[in-house]
Amino acid sequence: PTYVRFRFSSYQGLIFYGYCDNGEVEDYLVDIGEESSTKWEQLPDPYGTDVYFNTLLGDDWNCTLPWVCVDNIDFWISVQGDEVGNPPTINNIIAAIYSDNPGPPSHPDQPLWQYLFEPEEFTITEVLVGEQDWYDPLTEVLTLGDHFFYYKVEIHNILDPFCQEGGIYWLVIQVDSQDNVGWKTTYQHWNDVGVYDNQGVWDQLPEYEFAFALSGDTPCPVELSSFYSTYINGIPTLYWTTQSEEDNDYWNIYRGNNNEFDQASLINDGEPVAGQGTTQYPTDYVFADETPVVQSSTYWYWLESVSTDGESEVHEPITLFIPGEDTPLLPEIYGLYQNYPNPFNPSTLINFALEKESDVKLIIYNVKGAKIKTIFRGHIFADEIGSAVWDGNDKNGKQVSSGVYFYKLITDTKEYSKKMLLIK
Repeated sequence: PTYVRFRFSSYQGLIFYGYCDNGEVEDYLVDIGEESSTKWEQLPDPYGTDVYFNTLLGDDWNCTLPWVCVDNIDFWISVQGDEVGNPPTINNIIAAIYSDNPGPPSHPDQPLWQYLFEPEEFTITEVLVGEQDWYDPLTEVLTLGDHFFYYKVEIHNILDPFCQEGGIYWLVIQVDSQDNVGWKTTYQHWNDVGVYDNQGVWDQLPEYEFAFALSGDTPCPVELSSFYSTYINGIPTLYWTTQSEEDNDYWNIYRGNNNEFDQASLINDGEPVAGQGTTQYPTDYVFADETPVVQSSTYWYWLESVSTDGESEVHEPITLFIPGEDTPLLPEIYGLYQNYPNPFNPSTLINFALEKESDVKLIIYNVKGAKIKTIFRGHIFADEIGSAVWDGNDKNGKQVSSGVYFYKLITDTKEYSKKMLLIK
């Protein structure tokens, strides 16, 4: 439920009953349900006038819930001259979301997200109603009583949804069909409607609003894309990457001897790993567990992300086997590992492992792509773990400045690269 505020007006002939009067402000508690987590739903007018898709058409909405992702898009369409209920044949649908240009007139500005949906990614269901009109925004021709049916298009469970940060956005739809398909209008009139005219500019259709509904869920505060561990030089090291973070203050790290989290111990007590706050960009983390371990044992590790208001989320654990003295140490992950520590000052350790033997070079670059120093050059055998330390100096022995640097591992067949941060 949410509270909404109305200001009553007799404009357009509204008649009030009870105690309310013109200009009176009233608050109401309204249950908006779970149908649309984005709180935006424009229902179709059973009759009304539908607008021909012979160009780009768009309608805007105001996002009041930041970080809600648009997982589902529903909109309603009609077919020109459809008197018998023949659903359109749609080859594909392009849906795009734009930022808002307040104008005047208000219109789509910068493209933020776009997706081409093939027929297997959407469904079309039929709705039978009465006589409806047809409008062509480019020729400005209005045809009364043109068709008798309209259809609902459902695009659900979008794999790469658009996540809103809040504010006004535009949904722009393009339908590729051999039929003349139009976007159905709605009786819930809200704001501006845009049409991309044949002069290459966005105009407004003040008489129309489009019928569409957006829904989705708030994503997890932290989207963890990878989490793995290594045991190199007698030290368990954890690596994890987030794709995005929302209000993520810091990380706690737990270790246990079994899969029971409530029996695990906090191993970075008093030394939390700093989070990134709020970001939509990937972030790499690394942590070395310097607490003692027992050989020939398996350990479970958990990550706990903690927000600034104290809310926490514990992520799925990983396991790490500590080999005995006579057990050969084989890497579980091949390629280039994240350096440790990171950020660092004055030096950092870089590890790598290959599935096949090769001559390798490990080179440091600055953000402009200029070569700083080659810190390793040699031959690495299969399943061998190599290591190199960079002390923050260039090839002339001069200390480099603070900032982001890249390190690249070059083998006979492949190249790997990662970034690191030097601070002073």
